[in-house]
Amino acid sequence: MGTELVRVLVTGATGFLGNRLVKRLVDEGYAVRALVRTSSNVSALRKLSVEIAIGDLGDPASIATAVRGVDVVVHTGAGTSGTVEDSNRATIGGTRNVLESCKTTEVKKLVYISSCNVYEVAGCTDHEVVTEEAQLERFPMRRGHYSSAKLLAERMVTGGMNRDGCARVVLRPGTLYGPGGEVYTKMIGVQLAGRIFIVFGDGDEVLPLVHVDNAVDAIVECIRSSAADNQVFNVVDSDAVTKRTYVERLVRQLYPRATVIYCPMFVLVALTWLQERLTGILGKRPVLTVYRLVSSQKTIRYSASRIEQAVGWRPRITFDQAVEAMIREHGKSLDARTHA
Repeated sequence: MGTELVRVLVTGATGFLGNRLVKRLVDEGYAVRALVRTSSNVSALRKLSVEIAIGDLGDPASIATAVRGVDVVVHTGAGTSGTVEDSNRATIGGTRNVLESCKTTEVKKLVYISSCNVYEVAGCTDHEVVTEEAQLERFPMRRGHYSSAKLLAERMVTGGMNRDGCARVVLRPGTLYGPGGEVYTKMIGVQLAGRIFIVFGDGDEVLPLVHVDNAVDAIVECIRSSAADNQVFNVVDSDAVTKRTYVERLVRQLYPRATVIYCPMFVLVALTWLQERLTGILGKRPVLTVYRLVSSQKTIRYSASRIEQAVGWRPRITFDQAVEAMIREHGKSLDARTHA
């Protein structure tokens, strides 16, 4: 699919991935419509001269209006609060509304942004290479509302593949990172006000990172190529970056006065198990469960060979380049605050 007169709707357009995608599509000559909520800050989007569609993923009428007249829908939007209500309305209901609108219009392709969280990682062996054929999560609610909703939404998309005139592509990105994104995610550990960083494990675990611009590249390639139609792809960078490498190369550079503590997994599992039992006795919901902890900390690798072979996608931004850009951005942010 070329760029001539191709009209693309991006949901979640003010998010970390959606915003970068919109800019890239505009730069390449696509006509872009951005779906945003009433409360969203759209100043960056207006500078790009894109069409703004005000709506809500949970509102079928506003989604139908946003989808009308476009050729491609890239559905990056989802509920991110982790609550049941947000997951049901925005992630599950939103995906259902997008799918229904695609069926009743002349949309040629839907690119759905899923997540590597849909895999049943707890059942993987150490150092296993996870391909798109791997077992999906059989106990989604044990992973939390966000992961459960993403899996259910993905199943709605894949369940209709090859059944209508709208091609569907599902992308399962790893952990997105890059300038403007979250530096220290819960997959790495927890932090206290940028002063203390607790790393889960001994630091040897390989992170499933994907630079935001590499993820954008994958989306654009899937829009262009019919070889991607009705396929499911992992999207993870090829750099084998461990937690220790990430912390030493990036976190310590951004927070040089911070204390970094590596917490062994057996200690974390024991503490999580104890917390889970105590909250159960008190009739409260645990902050974290052993199943979720183990699922997020497995020493596995995700294979992106399928998308590499299908559409020729390769990670363009290396970890070294990303580190340089993120440190540079952090410095600019500090200068701006100093002179404010």
